[in-house]
Amino acid sequence: MSRKYVVRIVVPARDYRRIASIVDELEERSQPFLRKRTPHFENRSDLDSLDIVFILDLNPREKKELTLKLSKALRKSLGFFLIFPL
Repeated sequence: MSRKYVVRIVVPARDYRRIASIVDELEERSQPFLRKRTPHFENRSDLDSLDIVFILDLNPREKKELTLKLSKALRKSLGFFLIFPL
């Protein structure tokens, strides 16, 4: 039984390559609800935060797999993700 979830991923611009393949996978299922780049330091664009939000239908197995993929990809990074039901 699948439910609708909001999946939010926030990473520094320099770490986007860590999650690029996961974001591509998610884009095949749904268009991003929000994609935003927020600058924090004038001279350090590599530290801009990238905020990507999806609304997805996930069953429990898919949710667990996505959680594990994102956890592994964002390990030792300033990035984080949230998955919560609508």
